[in-house]
Amino acid sequence: AVPATCIPEVPSGLKAKGVHMSSVLSSVSTYSYVLGDKPASFAGLFQFDATADRWEWSEEVYRIHGFEPGEVVPTTALILAHKHPDDRAHFQALLEGVLRDGHPMVSHHRILNGKAKTRYILLVAQPWVEADGSIRGLRGVCIDSTDIRQRETQLVADEAVAKSAEHRATIEQAKGALMYQHGIDADQAFLILSTLSQNTNTKLWAISEEILRQRLHQPVVGV
Repeated sequence: AVPATCIPEVPSGLKAKGVHMSSVLSSVSTYSYVLGDKPASFAGLFQFDATADRWEWSEEVYRIHGFEPGEVVPTTALILAHKHPDDRAHFQALLEGVLRDGHPMVSHHRILNGKAKTRYILLVAQPWVEADGSIRGLRGVCIDSTDIRQRETQLVADEAVAKSAEHRATIEQAKGALMYQHGIDADQAFLILSTLSQNTNTKLWAISEEILRQRLHQPVVGV
């Protein structure tokens, strides 16, 4: 948990008493192409009733913040304290703007959860407007994009490694073709490829692919 000395002073207009887990905030239906069949617990609902100084979190939002449902009482002070120090003022300004002007908000920021781990959050909310047009608070969804971010990074890295291996194989095949055709060794074949690559400002693997393509279309002697 964040020490009390780290909790910033909260403007009077944003102070909240907080409540335990809401029974009216149901689970969110989610899908992520990178997480596959992993349990969809990376998004949850929340609402803030500014007229009653009351925050409510679904079970998922508790867990996103590193707590079990009902373990803490979500207050504005607690919420701000767990924002990354570099993102806290920006988030607070957005929150104040929603309550003042009634426009929707989207915040992509970091939090330090109850286990002192950095999580990457996308929070989307819209004002909670009464029939008379007054702004009661806000409602929205809190999305933890940390696992998605890490998985996408891994997929990109894996794809790059696979592509690199594929390119190396293509280059080796082109070297072999040049060695066979010209009766040269591997170093001389690679020098030819490198020179062609530099002179034409073309990737080495692309030059290799072109050589192999031309080789396939050459007639075989004696056939």
